[in-house]
Amino acid sequence: MDKSGIGFLALIGILIVILMSILAIKPADEAPPPVPPMMPANS
Repeated sequence: MDKSGIGFLALIGILIVILMSILAIKPADEAPPPVPPMMPANS
């Protein structure tokens, strides 16, 4: 029970990390995000 539970949580964690990395990298790789109206002061 414990081993299967830990493995399940580990798989979920790995899948979440992979999905987050894909979602974070893909849009930035395709095109930079549009600059919101508050950012121009910084640039």
